[in-house]
Amino acid sequence: MASSYVEYIQSHPDLLIEDICYTVNLGRSHFNHRLGMSVTSIIDLQSKLAQYLAQETTSELWQGKLNLNQDAKLALIFQLENQELKELIESIIDSLVAVELGDIYWEIGDRQTINNQQKNVIFSSIKHQLNNWQILIQGLAQLYILGIKINWQVLAIAAEVKKLPCLLIPFKDLFIGLNDYTRSQVRSQKLEVRS
Repeated sequence: MASSYVEYIQSHPDLLIEDICYTVNLGRSHFNHRLGMSVTSIIDLQSKLAQYLAQETTSELWQGKLNLNQDAKLALIFQLENQELKELIESIIDSLVAVELGDIYWEIGDRQTINNQQKNVIFSSIKHQLNNWQILIQGLAQLYILGIKINWQVLAIAAEVKKLPCLLIPFKDLFIGLNDYTRSQVRSQKLEVRS
């Protein structure tokens, strides 16, 4: 399927990355074989798809297979107060639970405190000067691979996007997150964060 995306993108040079993200996240069914990535442009997307096809290891690209009959529950662990990011995550993920009830843990802070050898842990470091939007997209890509249900519509509101019907290839699942929005850009696009 990745090769079909590469061919489609190459044959349609006028595509916008926002429209591709919208289509692969909202415009079709989600399956158990999943590929997730965080990209900043069409060129970045093409590069990561090429690396995936060549079976090269790359950052910000995750893949996996999940059991669709099992609902995963996410425990969110914030090491510091970032109410804006926390509210955004809460508006996108419905399966948030108390820490002791989680199957998957997303820890956001300056150092990892949970041993990921014993649990499914995603750690988002705040030391790397990432803005809230970048932290969110990188975390969502990993959560998607693990089976967390994500409300893609909330993210789609951030930009005027359209569904690309020819891009719908129902074989494997792909999540593409556009990680170069800043929080102010999201606000300027009239995204309302609901808690």
